[in-house]
Parts: sequence; structure tokens; C-alpha cells
Amino acid sequence: MTFSLRLGDSMSHAIIRQDQDDPGLLFVLSRLTRGGTLLDVGSNVGWFAMRAAQAYRRLGGGMVHA
Repeated sequence: MTFSLRLGDSMSHAIIRQDQDDPGLLFVLSRLTRGGTLLDVGSNVGWFAMRAAQAYRRLGGGMVHA
């Protein structure tokens, strides 16, 4: 799995700090399982996709499509 963050971007900093998570996102993240797949339809800036990629990394792998 590969993803990149632009360190000068405020959205990337917020993703790293995890300070923008709402209850809906926390619910989705709590349901991810190792080897699973998340489809982020209409991903806009990719907040859900990036947080899911982080969660899958911690879980040991998974796919995110945005």
C-alpha cells in the first residue's frame, strides 16, 4: 500500500494529527478488518480514504479505492 501526504498541506497535517474525525468516520474505521476493501465514493479531498489507509496499515493490510 502506498500513499503520500504533502507536508505543507493543512489537510495532510490534520490527517496525521487525526483531529478531524467525526462519529461517522470513527464508526467506519471501527468496522475495517485486515485484508478488507473500502470504496470511498465521492472522496473529495480524501479524508475517509486517507484515514482508512492508515487504519489498514495498522491492521496489516487492506485496499482503499477513492
